[in-house]
Amino acid sequence: MDVVQPHRHSHRLGTLTNATHAGATAAIEAAMAAKNDWAATPFDERAAVFLRAADLLAGSWRETLAAATMLGQSKSAYQAEIDAPCELVDFWRFNVAFAHQILAQQPISTPGVWNRLDYRPLDGFIYAITPFNFSAIAGNLPTAPALMGNTVVWKPSITQTFAAYLTMQLLEAAGLPPGVINLVTGDGFAVSDVALADPRLAGIHFTGSPPTFQQLWRRVGTNIEHYHSYPRIVGETGGKDFVVGHASARPEVLRTALIRGAFDYQGQKCSALPGVRRPLGVAADG
Repeated sequence: MDVVQPHRHSHRLGTLTNATHAGATAAIEAAMAAKNDWAATPFDERAAVFLRAADLLAGSWRETLAAATMLGQSKSAYQAEIDAPCELVDFWRFNVAFAHQILAQQPISTPGVWNRLDYRPLDGFIYAITPFNFSAIAGNLPTAPALMGNTVVWKPSITQTFAAYLTMQLLEAAGLPPGVINLVTGDGFAVSDVALADPRLAGIHFTGSPPTFQQLWRRVGTNIEHYHSYPRIVGETGGKDFVVGHASARPEVLRTALIRGAFDYQGQKCSALPGVRRPLGVAADG
């Protein structure tokens, strides 16, 4: 399957394998084989992998992943910079900080008693399905559950595969053990057929369209009696942003914000601007 630039279909970036049922099964088995060792790895050692990945992305890998995002997802240099290096670095560092906060919240202990709350990974594997429009989201959805000790099967969007492939190389360079995150490529139909029918499915981490998310939820519901546990389903299907034009706003700055908010990256993101709230007294033609 060819991967081409969205803005120039004649330019082929590369060729990917459209995952088969056998390939999806192999990815799940790899995740399950790595599960016990990864779950037994101390949290600080798991966190160190993603902090190293953040440092690499902020340094020597910065231009590589930004360029892949520009080529594969038709982003400008500015759009790619705030996505692939900046936001993904923040995700990896913030996730570790937030996880430390979660682990620090412990029940009260009385004299002579030690109450301790421990967080263990889910029973099974996580199926991460990531979108075309943000390399940062694509890098976050499989790594957040991995940070907490889970192993993951990751299916990125076809048009984001170039940057996803490089993200996997970056994670491996940061010390991520084999089998913790397993990248499978293609249209995803075979992967979903296998993953959603597997009784060891423990969770879905998804960002994409409402119809796709509804289909995933429906299929999990249909199979619910076959799972070893109740799969956790986490999904984001986008939203609607808006701008409030305050009376104190400088007209030229507000105009720029409105135009960029509506048309930056052709509006292909959940923060794109579909409407303006203009208080009385703010000129419509300001």
